[in-house]
Amino acid sequence: MLFDLFSSTRSRYWVLNTFHGHTKSVYSLDFSIDGRYLASGGGDGMKLWDLKSNTSLRYPQHRAALGPVSQVLWIPTRSRIPSVCYGTGLGHICMWAQNAKGSAFMEVFTKRLGGGAEILGLAYEVLSPTDTRILVTDRSGFVGVYSWDGRAELLPVFTTRLVNAVPISASFANSKCRKVYVFGLHDGTMYKLSGTDGKILTSKNLSDKIGHASVAAKEQLVVVDNVGSGFNVWDLNPETHQRTFPTGQPTRFLPRQVAFVDDARAIVGGSDHGAVYVFERKTGAPLEVLRHAQQGLVQTISTTERDSVSLIASGTSCGTGTIRVWQAKKLPVASDKRSSRPSLGSLLQGCIQFLMLLAAVAFCWQNLGYSIDLHAWVQSAALVVREAGSSQNMMQVSGDHGVRQVPVNRVHTVSQPASTAGTSRWNGWRTYIEGGEAQRTQDKGAGRGSETARGVQATEHSASTTVIFL
Repeated sequence: MLFDLFSSTRSRYWVLNTFHGHTKSVYSLDFSIDGRYLASGGGDGMKLWDLKSNTSLRYPQHRAALGPVSQVLWIPTRSRIPSVCYGTGLGHICMWAQNAKGSAFMEVFTKRLGGGAEILGLAYEVLSPTDTRILVTDRSGFVGVYSWDGRAELLPVFTTRLVNAVPISASFANSKCRKVYVFGLHDGTMYKLSGTDGKILTSKNLSDKIGHASVAAKEQLVVVDNVGSGFNVWDLNPETHQRTFPTGQPTRFLPRQVAFVDDARAIVGGSDHGAVYVFERKTGAPLEVLRHAQQGLVQTISTTERDSVSLIASGTSCGTGTIRVWQAKKLPVASDKRSSRPSLGSLLQGCIQFLMLLAAVAFCWQNLGYSIDLHAWVQSAALVVREAGSSQNMMQVSGDHGVRQVPVNRVHTVSQPASTAGTSRWNGWRTYIEGGEAQRTQDKGAGRGSETARGVQATEHSASTTVIFL
């Protein structure tokens, strides 16, 4: 093949890692807080990856009795020990933490929540060094907020249940756990709940359906998958629609995960045809189309930033789960511009436009070049300039002794309104050019004349021109 199948259509993002190990579909991905590790959950359980060494970490064996892993989430702790929480298809919440030696991960606890339905949403917010709040939703409509001190099991803050709604995604509102957002799958509604008792404060319909949602709490933005032709971005305060990012009509109407990247200056989303889309948020322009696979579902994505680079993880959602990690330099803060390196398509377009311009110039030269004597025009313009700048031009001046001819030069000047002077010069130039064209036409019709006759005509023509500028 003439191109790398798994490369981007533009050059900003490139493949940093490719992980093979899942024998079934990948349902959830999440980067660690420092961007060093990647957690992946799927139909065959939970796996942890080291991005630096491009290897799998040591971790406990996932128990099949807990069900497939549907959600993964890294949790910060006061001891800064990497800890990862994941939910399963049978409603279990499990917590793993790295041991003191910084090598293998160990299980901290496993707990079944709600009605034992599939865990759909996981989110966290740090309230204090000893109190991290974890938000959990499941397919039965269950919504719960729990407190975790980094050591013991989860302690419930509140639990509630949404009626006739499937909370596909959830997030804290960056308000010290006073508010949470929950997004309904089938009703396309965003619910704002109290972070203390779970009561519904407000609700807003964002789309017919919501396949997934991601909140940028600092920027007060939310991006949702509309389970159709693209992704929608909304302002949270006020709750207004900002822009829709089209990805084309899908072949199958399935949820696709979406996320912000580059400090919410861009958005990322999956597809049902092997591509991962990256859009510029403010303009809606497509920045990248990452080719995760030639075809198939890529519903699972995750993003993070570390140092001066942005990372995107994408996972295969059908068949054997392949994970790719893409890296790029972060978009500049001062101006949200696309990559300065032109794509192959833009180069071809530029070449075509240049060839069209050359063809237009050649056409004009071929069809107009014989009817317009450019060389004669240039000579005529030069002659008029020389005569206009002559140091001995004559001008008629009225005075006490009648009308007299006065030479005008650089020493002796006679004032004349600028508009009158400009008009007279333009009339003179027009008369000169028209006279020259009429003369050349007459010469061509009469054929070649004698050299003496043309000399006389040139002398008379020069004299007439001098009279015009008097």
